[in-house]
Amino acid sequence: MLAEPRLELGVELVAVHPTAKLRNDDIASKLKDPRQDLARQQGWENGPVSVLSPQERRLRLGYVPGPTDEPLESRERLARERHAAARPMAGAFGYPAAFDWRNVGGKNYMTPVRDQGGCGSCVAFGTVATVEGTARTRRKNPTLPVNLSEAHLFYCIAASDGYNCESGWWPDAALDGFANVGVVDEACFPYKPGDQACKLCSGWEARVTKVTGWHTIDTPNDIRMWLATHGPLVTCFTVYTDFYYYNGGVYRHVTGGVEGGHCVCVVGYNDTGSYWICKNSWGTGFGESGYFRIAYGDCGIDSTMWAVEDAVTPVTATAALYRYWNPTVGDHFYTTNWSELGAGNYGWSLEGVQCYAYTQQRQGTVPLYRYWNPGVGDHFYTTNWNELGSGDYGWQLDGVQCYVSPSPASSTVPLYRYWNPTVGDHLYTTNWNELGSGNYGWQLEGVQCYVLATAAAASGAVEAAALGPPATFTTAGQHVVGQGAPSTFTAAPGTSSQPPSSFQVAGGQPQPESVPGSFTPTGRPPVTGDPTG
Repeated sequence: MLAEPRLELGVELVAVHPTAKLRNDDIASKLKDPRQDLARQQGWENGPVSVLSPQERRLRLGYVPGPTDEPLESRERLARERHAAARPMAGAFGYPAAFDWRNVGGKNYMTPVRDQGGCGSCVAFGTVATVEGTARTRRKNPTLPVNLSEAHLFYCIAASDGYNCESGWWPDAALDGFANVGVVDEACFPYKPGDQACKLCSGWEARVTKVTGWHTIDTPNDIRMWLATHGPLVTCFTVYTDFYYYNGGVYRHVTGGVEGGHCVCVVGYNDTGSYWICKNSWGTGFGESGYFRIAYGDCGIDSTMWAVEDAVTPVTATAALYRYWNPTVGDHFYTTNWSELGAGNYGWSLEGVQCYAYTQQRQGTVPLYRYWNPGVGDHFYTTNWNELGSGDYGWQLDGVQCYVSPSPASSTVPLYRYWNPTVGDHLYTTNWNELGSGNYGWQLEGVQCYVLATAAAASGAVEAAALGPPATFTTAGQHVVGQGAPSTFTAAPGTSSQPPSSFQVAGGQPQPESVPGSFTPTGRPPVTGDPTG
């Protein structure tokens, strides 16, 4: 259970509906409390506020120190000590004197403020806000569509360990949940305040966002450096009664007893004003449009903070499918792993980005298997396991290249498959105008699958696993990893049995009526089996 608050204000708080508001002059008259003058003297504004009952106030919090966390009193002492020790070194580490992820070059990387309501789920809200912000900052994409479910994190993951609205939670456990299970989007499990049964949507496993790792930071200078160069942070602090009356300025504890522990997301700092900028989870009516500023070293705010190293979402888990051509062996090669050939190596020349595909299996996608035939020097890709199974007809299974749609879906285009028996090469393209129903010695075999024509809001992020050069690359030479594929490209000049002289990334591609929905190449009878069996 959360600790009962100790009220030391000597006043009777007015219990009204949680959404009610009191004007500045109402606070002084109704509460008969000197806190307003004291707060003004300390540099922060008092009211309007929601005047809550002790029980309602308590449920706006929810942080209890975990097994390895310092108690709240110790966090306050450590914060004061570390702030004092850091003062002489402020500004000496290369970070800017002020930083705010809500305004980086005029762009806001933070997701909207939410309201936890009457449930001690602040840890889930502070953690989700930090993960959402990190997903955007790490990709330099302030509009990345990410809206994660605090309900999944709290009502499923926390609840599985016996925690609920009354008991509270701590960040270590929340971040471990993000890493080990992942958290779905809000639409899959919408949040409502008050303990809920864990009711995830169908296929939720394909909709989770996971963190790649997390760690704690416990020195003010390192905290500022992380904020200025990586992203937001989770932090927890001691809430005193006067914090409920904050409405602007730089908060410093003035009066009142301990209400409990609270976790929030830190989005910036200001050395001139000596404060942290925090995103709260009490709706936009609290503080400065849902945010607050709090003095360095106050209430244990900067004793320890939690950093998320990166977040991989279903949206960002897409990668470019790079296309290469090797005129020596007459082979086209496709990979989502830039590190395999980079800007060109081992005799392969980069032609450009053919399309985009998923690097993780999600609902509605199937594997695109990759094969290599050393006898004819040809790479082959198929979604139909029965074509070659674990390897047949001279083809060796390289593995799963990526994941694609087996039928038309939103934002997808056909990936056409061609075969050239003269040079023994398969070619795949999203641009019908390259070869149409067959040209330059290539014969249309059909639509292999459906792929993404653009990066689908992934901001060009390539997150395919680094598989390393496969055994099929045996040409001597040093591998040079490049920085990315060019936006335009021209293939090597061709003849009637080679690719056309120019390739264009997906454009107008009419669907020919004669193309079958599924097919098996001539001379290759189906092979039974399953790679997962």
